[in-house]
Amino acid sequence: MRWFSPFPYFGGKFWLLNELYNNIVPKIEHNTFVDVFGGSGKVVINYAKVLQRPKNRNKKIELVYNDKDISLYAVFYSVKNKFSELNETLKERLKDVFDRGGGVKIIQKWREQIKNNEINDLVELGAKTIILYHSLYGGEFGNTIILNKKSILRLLTGRTEYLRKFYELAKDIKIYNKDYREIIKMYNRKDVLLFVDPPYLNFEKYYRCFENRLAITSLEFIENNFTGSVIYTHNKDNEIEKILRKYNYEIKTMKRVSQVMDPENKEKKEEIIAIRKTRIVKKQKKKDFLDLLFDVNINTHKNNVTILDLFK
Repeated sequence: MRWFSPFPYFGGKFWLLNELYNNIVPKIEHNTFVDVFGGSGKVVINYAKVLQRPKNRNKKIELVYNDKDISLYAVFYSVKNKFSELNETLKERLKDVFDRGGGVKIIQKWREQIKNNEINDLVELGAKTIILYHSLYGGEFGNTIILNKKSILRLLTGRTEYLRKFYELAKDIKIYNKDYREIIKMYNRKDVLLFVDPPYLNFEKYYRCFENRLAITSLEFIENNFTGSVIYTHNKDNEIEKILRKYNYEIKTMKRVSQVMDPENKEKKEEIIAIRKTRIVKKQKKKDFLDLLFDVNINTHKNNVTILDLFK
């Protein structure tokens, strides 16, 4: 299957999609799939594509995208709810870049506006975010802006087709702009599968919205507040693996080629995919009459009351 990429984004999971949707997700029973740290949406939006396969068309899976970054949310909001307006806005913003002499400088200006939350209109924010990430080296928010002709040309010549594909895949996905704790509590059900891909330890600075050690705090929060199934991803890290084993995750290791930091030196990185199935809550054993009588006797004895007194 040819996967769909909404836009380049640091930490995207293109390398994982085949394994995820051929060998992992189908083996976990669920009715709802929640992408907690959605980013560019590659994971959840390609689940929508998987569900379009003829053999899956009768499956009813609720898909949920969430990200705390309002600029990323604005992209999905605009594609889903303001398609025509977004298309026209993209057209104008691309003219600002190429026809009106804006070039790299105007994209740098937009990045500062996004960074400082100065764009209140969600469609305007969505359009500028799409162009920005298509121009960033490695899809990393603070990285060098390069007017990648091939990437931008896709928007220029196939803008409507690109957006149409995006819309067809995103139209039935529920979208949220919430803190991860809130979205996890909202969907705390046994039939829910969480996909959890937080910023990796020591890589938080590459994202616009982050908390230090979010990879660990999110794991701990899930352990104490969520009973459904979980797929958790991280690069290979001893501290993370120790916590995953403590919480009884099944851990798989995969290798992927990485060249974001050094394009001349392709390097195979090891990544962790950890799986936790739905928690089984043990039912309390029903007490028989003698057990109940014993409990009553203990409680009444504490208060200097006999069992016979209870029947007076």
